[in-house]
Amino acid sequence: MTLTIDLVPRMDGGDRTKWQGDQHVRPLTDLGWRQAAAMAERRNLQYNSCFVCGLDRGPGDGLCIFPGSLDGTKTMAATWEPDTTVSDPDGVVPPEIVWAALDCPSGFPYIEPTGLVVLGRLAVKRMETVRRGERYLVLGWPTGQDGRKLYSSSALYTESGKLCAVSMATWIQLDETPPGTT
Repeated sequence: MTLTIDLVPRMDGGDRTKWQGDQHVRPLTDLGWRQAAAMAERRNLQYNSCFVCGLDRGPGDGLCIFPGSLDGTKTMAATWEPDTTVSDPDGVVPPEIVWAALDCPSGFPYIEPTGLVVLGRLAVKRMETVRRGERYLVLGWPTGQDGRKLYSSSALYTESGKLCAVSMATWIQLDETPPGTT
């Protein structure tokens, strides 16, 4: 009985990632958890050293969030269990790590179909504390496109389905892969 929240960005002075708060809720079945766990082996070949999703990172040296397509859609899903390397002594995961966990999953809906993308802007709203040793579901989905500007959102849920944080992102599609990016 988990839910995903789609944020519908509105134009506000040309800034589509300014927090608007318009929300549309859609159901996500338990299948989402099973598929997200199965997607953990999906690998990102374009950003090998990325702290969040890079192949050259492992437990203790990165977040190891490897999103994959949920039900063959453009919604990307992954599980994540924060460890001691990304939490304070009380087990709380700091805001910058929560932001990082929402970063790459918001870009994955565009990485494979469009090639190399870079983050232009990310806005995050945190609702709940994220803690070490607990399992989370991370979702990312596309919300629109304007030329090379790609818009998306991502969300972080507890295993019981409670929404912890949600984001809106603007990604920029690059015309070609710059040297040394892999």
